[in-house]
Amino acid sequence: MDKIEELLYEEKRIIDEINVPEELEMILTNSLEKASKKKNRGLQKSIAVCIIVLLFFSFNIETLAFYGKKLVGYDNVMSGTLQELNELGKGQVVEESFSFSDGVTVTLDGVMLDDNSLILYYSIDDPRGNIQNVSERMNIYLMFGKSLPSYRGIGEFDEEGNYLRFVLQTNDPPSFFDNTVKLNLNYNIEGNKSEYGEISFKLDRKQAVGKSIRVPINKNISIDKKSIRVKSLTASPTSTVIKGQIQNILELGLDYIKKERIYPEDIQLALYANGKEIELQGAGMTTNLNGINYDLVFDRLPENTKEVQLELRSFEGIYDVDQKIDLGDVDNKIVEIKGQDININSVKKDGDYTYILITTEETTTLPKLNLNINGENKELLETIPEGYEKREINGEEKTYYSRTLKFLGNGDNMNLHVQRIRYTKIFNQIVLDYKLK
Repeated sequence: MDKIEELLYEEKRIIDEINVPEELEMILTNSLEKASKKKNRGLQKSIAVCIIVLLFFSFNIETLAFYGKKLVGYDNVMSGTLQELNELGKGQVVEESFSFSDGVTVTLDGVMLDDNSLILYYSIDDPRGNIQNVSERMNIYLMFGKSLPSYRGIGEFDEEGNYLRFVLQTNDPPSFFDNTVKLNLNYNIEGNKSEYGEISFKLDRKQAVGKSIRVPINKNISIDKKSIRVKSLTASPTSTVIKGQIQNILELGLDYIKKERIYPEDIQLALYANGKEIELQGAGMTTNLNGINYDLVFDRLPENTKEVQLELRSFEGIYDVDQKIDLGDVDNKIVEIKGQDININSVKKDGDYTYILITTEETTTLPKLNLNINGENKELLETIPEGYEKREINGEEKTYYSRTLKFLGNGDNMNLHVQRIRYTKIFNQIVLDYKLK
């Protein structure tokens, strides 16, 4: 561990000399955090949670507390990286508990803190052997001072049903001024009686120091006359975090006025260390007064890392459009919207209904549209799947999806009004190639 900490310290010193200003960002995380479940025999013993709450992004800190004592009982819910840090005794001892009137006890055993996150290790114990039911009736949320961070976690029940061990990891560390951390407990005891508890402790940032590398990337990638910004990479002893921006608040406001909004849904980035892909652990995307921002959390960099590469694989979003497609004599008519081909295969009138068969690439959908019949707009009643088909286009195999759009009414003058389109753009482009000294 000494070598990687020495390397991290030296790289941070070099980067600090660049004098890149830090930002304070307030993020409302909504995402798609990923956590692997652990499986054992008998009843279901593992759970993974993703909690979306308001967080306050803090500036850089440089502590990884050391307590010289291993946490016991958490091996099955720790990642390989956290297990290694635990073996080295990294973390801060807390060992604070709160007991409810029915004997259920919540214990916060310890924490680990670095520039990317705060990791908490806690357990819930039920002497009656009914821990799964107890956990379903208990809400636990975390506070940094007065702020509510976003976090993800993974836990495991024991076979006898006596306890739950849980590892909770925030998406950002507490700010330098938030030295008090609280676990707020809301427990609905049988009989619809609620009890409340709290476990509070002070972060000790002075026990030891763990260093991080912060690489300012600040690269823009064009997407349909807009751009994705990859802003920074922070490599800490527990994780590697990529932060970026889709739009700032000015761009967001202008697109709203022009009715050309973009609603990002997913960004796929791959991180490589010495040519080997690093495991993605979670992701989040937010829209607020700071614009549209995203972050991706990967496992920490290996100890012998010499080169880091970041690959943008794909971007999926929903786009505001305003396109009307005349449906007079349109069999097998192809219309291009935002570079995506929409094939109008056929239009059929049957009784009081109109059926429109369309085909697009499988990742392309039309989430907002209506049918204008003789000047009157009709909402979509139903989408009827018709199946998938593989085709070879310019030597590349693609999958196409056909479906029938059903509307009430028909007439001589009809047009399909497309107001939003969703699609995935593939890049597979290296956006960062950084050599560690």
